[in-house]
Amino acid sequence: MFLHIHDNTVLPEGMGNLTSLEDLSSIYINISPNFAKELRNLTKLRELVLWWIEMNESLEDALIESLCNLHEIQNLHISDYSNYSLDFMGER
Repeated sequence: MFLHIHDNTVLPEGMGNLTSLEDLSSIYINISPNFAKELRNLTKLRELVLWWIEMNESLEDALIESLCNLHEIQNLHISDYSNYSLDFMGER
């Protein structure tokens, strides 16, 4: 149910199969680029902490699509160390 990892841990493919996770923290999405897509399967997540240093349009699209699928989320902490802002309100 809970997975707290070190900031620089590379997540293996298949993280989307951990569908019972409720709390996931310290995800650095730049070193685990498939995670942004797999995140959409973690529909029981209540708490999520993630961050990035670099963002591009395809990563942004995958991340926003996945975040929109997390209907149980109660606490979402996103840290951006690149001065890039996500467009949550843009037309998709």
